[in-house]
Amino acid sequence: QEIMFNFGGMGGGGQPMGGPPAANNIFIRSYKVYSPAFIGKPEVNKGNKIILPSSALNELARLRITYPMTFMISNPQLAKKSYCGVLEFSAEEGMCHIPVWMMNNLFLEEGAECILRNVTLQKGNFMKIQPHETAFIDLPDPKGTLERELINYACVFKGDTININHGGRDYAINIIDCKPNAQICVIETNINLEFEQPLDYVEPAPKKVGQVAAGSDGSTIAKGQSDERDLEEKRKEIMRMYKRLDGKTLNDKQVKVLLKEYEEAKKRELEFDPRQHRLKHGIRNYEVTLEDKFKGKGVKLS
Repeated sequence: QEIMFNFGGMGGGGQPMGGPPAANNIFIRSYKVYSPAFIGKPEVNKGNKIILPSSALNELARLRITYPMTFMISNPQLAKKSYCGVLEFSAEEGMCHIPVWMMNNLFLEEGAECILRNVTLQKGNFMKIQPHETAFIDLPDPKGTLERELINYACVFKGDTININHGGRDYAINIIDCKPNAQICVIETNINLEFEQPLDYVEPAPKKVGQVAAGSDGSTIAKGQSDERDLEEKRKEIMRMYKRLDGKTLNDKQVKVLLKEYEEAKKRELEFDPRQHRLKHGIRNYEVTLEDKFKGKGVKLS
């Protein structure tokens, strides 16, 4: 399924997007990572826009970097990386607050070190996503939900697992592919969105009539086994109902003949149509007098 979205957000002026920042416009800083719970702002978990200290704003303004502000955030210990935007500059010095799902992707614990570097990302035109749960695509309007929630994102990165919150529930979404690059800006751009089958999706098994049947003890048995059991029960019933005059047991040929007659009789019973066996002239609904009974054509005996 392919859908076109128009993602809006805080854009702004500045240098044209695309390509790495100029050498004299590079911002690289190390921060201690903490979740939004430390400052009582759980709304940060709804996107990938982080909170930085005010000193970062002063330096970024001095560098006159490209807008919208986007950054590569990495775990220097494990060489894991992702991309993010900035929500506000209110963190304490030396600290930054990032979404919990991003901490999980980067394997960062509370107080761990992260490296932040500004980057210039091209606007995206294509995304392929894969929900973890079928429940997401079963929502009344998954397209509208994505369009609303992805406004909280500045960019996406191929290979990331982002978090979409709807109705008080979190839905994990894998970013399978992005174009034109593996990391794209999703602010003020039109994006074709393609859905991959959810991770928990199970192909429905083909329905086969009479594939299984219930045994006499309540267990289920395969169709072939059920047919054999039915045939054996019919054979036993035939042998109980019919006896040879000489008292011997019926042989296989006799049983087969009787089974065939039995099946034909059952078939006639199932196909019986009372409309085909009604009285030709119906049932009389008038009174017959005594005089009428003796009317008729006489026959003379010779």
